Amino acid sequence: MNQVRSLFQKLAHDLRTTLAPEYPRVLKRLLQLLPRSLAAEALTALLATFSALFKYVLVPSVDSELLQQAWGAFRDVLPQCHPEVQRATAE
Repeated sequence: MNQVRSLFQKLAHDLRTTLAPEYPRVLKRLLQLLPRSLAAEALTALLATFSALFKYVLVPSVDSELLQQAWGAFRDVLPQCHPEVQRATAE
């Protein structure tokens, strides 16, 4: 799993201009996994993926509308999650 996460992070960095227009759709699909009961390793990988997308795609785009959409999507999903998942996501 760590190898896949590492590969994804490198791809996200290299392909950020390609991924940026798809960011809302990718984020939506990944957020669907967050309320599920996940093994600790899977949750860690998912949170690392959110972090990589934020770091390599969202932040460099400097698109305030995209940032607002991302924040709204997280705000909608987090109340559906276990409190420990909410805490881990906030970190």
